[in-house]
Amino acid sequence: MKALKYIGLLLLTLLALFLVLGLVSTKKVHLERTTLIKAPVSTVQDVVRRFSTQKAWNPWQEYDPEMKVTLEGEDGSVGSKYSWSGNKDVGKGYQMITNIAPDYVGSELVFEEPWSSKATIGMKLTEEDGATRATWSFDSETPFPWNAMNLFMNMDKLLGPDFEKGLNKLKTYIETEVDKKYRGYTINESEHPARFFVGMRKTVAIPQITSFFAEQFGKIYAAIQKAGIEMDGMPAGLYFTYDETAGTTDMVAGIPVKGKASVPGFSTFEIPAGTELSLDYFGAYDKMGEAHYAMEDYIREKALTGRVPVIEEYLSDPELEPDTAKWLTRVIYPVSK
Repeated sequence: MKALKYIGLLLLTLLALFLVLGLVSTKKVHLERTTLIKAPVSTVQDVVRRFSTQKAWNPWQEYDPEMKVTLEGEDGSVGSKYSWSGNKDVGKGYQMITNIAPDYVGSELVFEEPWSSKATIGMKLTEEDGATRATWSFDSETPFPWNAMNLFMNMDKLLGPDFEKGLNKLKTYIETEVDKKYRGYTINESEHPARFFVGMRKTVAIPQITSFFAEQFGKIYAAIQKAGIEMDGMPAGLYFTYDETAGTTDMVAGIPVKGKASVPGFSTFEIPAGTELSLDYFGAYDKMGEAHYAMEDYIREKALTGRVPVIEEYLSDPELEPDTAKWLTRVIYPVSK
């Protein structure tokens, strides 16, 4: 009985000590690491905000090459989510983008296994002599009395090496792969949810593409409004074939909409979710050839397989902007690996 009494006193003493340590220990945990990347801030920001690039620089990927990963939402946008599940070294959890700015990308990090906790991950980007100073930070708060463990666990030493490894991989990836130009264009690779377009499909003589758009876009827009359907972007051209020898193209004049829709007189076209390449082209529509050739160069180099249709999003209104040099077209190529 005395032994049990002494054990009980010891446990109470240890508990009291643990509570006292919790009162004096900090609840907040912060660590950060930095590196200099020889690329513009905009290029680095575009990489770190996209979960589809994680496989190239995620330092924890090496701990479990068989780790299961799922992506949700529009890659590179606030609300997009990266979930993982793996062995005991990586556990289970998710990361969700919460803040995107030209010089910062922030996200919420939630661990579900082997323990439950939350943290904030941030990547601060600062221009420095033509390069980018990338500072990767981790912030969490441990509730009382478990914050007593912060006196015995040095998170800076535990996680710091992984952050250093990740930044080194990010630097190498951007400097050798991402910042490469194809015929003067930067090509972005990302995951995109399904797209839906309401439009008219027709085989058109290439010189008549502009007049086909002029004829159809107004009709499609009016029909969408009448049907009470919400648009999801600017008008686009969907190209299933482009035969320069025959001088014709099998194409769609389409307007993007939110979800599947039924509009009398027009068809609905769905572009399945998947990997997409995109680049931004400024200039007249009939001078866009080099942009498409750049896409073909990239696809060959990366051993990708192109999928149809190719999409051109016309983000400028020629009636409002007379200078063709300022006309912005986003060229999108769905691909598979």
